Amino acid sequence: MDEGRLPPLASGQDLIGMFDVLEHIDDDVGTLEHLASLLVPGGIVALTVPAHPSLFDEMDRLACHRRRYQAAGLRGALEAAGFRIRLLSHFMLPLLPLLIASRMAGRWLTRWRTPLQHRSVELRPIPVLNVLLGLLLRFEGPALGRVALPMGSSLIAIAERRSDA
Repeated sequence: MDEGRLPPLASGQDLIGMFDVLEHIDDDVGTLEHLASLLVPGGIVALTVPAHPSLFDEMDRLACHRRRYQAAGLRGALEAAGFRIRLLSHFMLPLLPLLIASRMAGRWLTRWRTPLQHRSVELRPIPVLNVLLGLLLRFEGPALGRVALPMGSSLIAIAERRSDA
């Protein structure tokens, strides 16, 4: 998707997915309104975005993020665009402490490393850690259908286009 253009979709869609896209777009509400206009009444948008605006830093700027979201802000944007929320929850809880530690270290390490150097370290896979986090994340999926998680490094939303939108 080109950040300067609306998604090139035809109208009459039943489902649209946007996974870690909305935070890259200046006009998030306008884009959501456009998506609502493409969906049939009752159609679904499923999306994920990074959470916790307080964690926004140089790593987000390098990723071309415009923002990180609080749950209330994402809810407000979706509702303003004509959606009814079916699910809105944090997820990726096991990653949150690592993200916080990485961002704190990054702010301190910028004295010795450029943000790009820090990003390459932050994104370097650690196989043992990946296996451990993968095991921990398996518990989130079943929980998300039943309860909204109070924290995590990202937000997930499933929203339905209102008939009057």
